[in-house]
Amino acid sequence: MTQSISTIFEKVSSLPPEVQDEIAVYWSEDLDSELQWDTTLKNSISQLELIAEKAIKDYENGKTVRKGFDEL
Repeated sequence: MTQSISTIFEKVSSLPPEVQDEIAVYWSEDLDSELQWDTTLKNSISQLELIAEKAIKDYENGKTVRKGFDEL
């Protein structure tokens, strides 16, 4: 465990039990979401590569138009 995590756990342990439980639920949900995102990215790398290759080809073939975010 890193020093940063140890420091956070030490601070949280000084809080009332109900607050500790709320923090635990929040952290657990956040970690689950982060792990799911990592899995989603790992499983979609080949699709992202295909999309990127097509975008590069479209750009090289003059099939793209430069636009700002407010023009999308």
